[in-house]
Amino acid sequence: MSKDIFVTVQYSKSTGLFKLDFLPGAIDTKIFTIHMIEAAENSDIVLSSFFVNPDSKKVSKPDIKIITKPGIIVNPKSIYGLLYTYPTIMNPLFCPPGWHIPTHQDYLNLIGIAGGEYGSGNNLREIGALHWLAPNSLATDSLGFTAIGAGRRYLKSTFAEFQMTASFWKSHELYADTPSSFEVLFDSDYCLDRGCEISDGNSVRLVKDDNAIVNTLVDIEGNEYDVINANGKCWTKNNFKCKKLTDGSNIPDHTLLSDWTGSVITAFCYVNGNSNLI
Repeated sequence: MSKDIFVTVQYSKSTGLFKLDFLPGAIDTKIFTIHMIEAAENSDIVLSSFFVNPDSKKVSKPDIKIITKPGIIVNPKSIYGLLYTYPTIMNPLFCPPGWHIPTHQDYLNLIGIAGGEYGSGNNLREIGALHWLAPNSLATDSLGFTAIGAGRRYLKSTFAEFQMTASFWKSHELYADTPSSFEVLFDSDYCLDRGCEISDGNSVRLVKDDNAIVNTLVDIEGNEYDVINANGKCWTKNNFKCKKLTDGSNIPDHTLLSDWTGSVITAFCYVNGNSNLI
């Protein structure tokens, strides 16, 4: 049986044009340069990719769907990831070996490098309006942390602040049963330390246990995450999206509203309730 063919499809909303690009066997393709299609400078382009098996003629579900602009380099790993409850991220089997959920001190070190509580937000936030509300003109992403606006999920099942807030769990409780997250806010230089409910859904970035510098992390499902060096400490720069614990057991999908309400157990949900945003 021949290898699957990796296919990207571009569609310009302004011109109605499609552009197909075929990359035989390019399973590990990571970067797409959006420049082939003829489109107005400010028109949106939808980029999707999937595999086509030339023997069976079967087509996979699109694994990437990105809205972008002509001439912009897009990294498909810079996507929203999943939202997890606090009991999930504190499970000893959640993090890949050698990595941990950021501690409060990890957070303080990060924002200290990035400019402090009242100066780090713009330096941690992804540039552009791909994952943030426009114009997001103050973002510099000078540290390469590339925070994206995945928003959060509240106790009562409500999805909130999509493309307005990046909310990341910390392994820190302000007091009993009140864990905390750190948040990068839309068009703000402020980085917020916030108390949460244990059943809130937040994004996850990971920190390496030791000081050995690496460029990537691969989870148990084979998902690859880029890594930044923040003054000698490695952080993942992509939101975590693994659906399994390190023993191979599944993390339950509680995206449905009825599943999430009052949930204090191990669970994940899709950002904004949309499985296409992972």
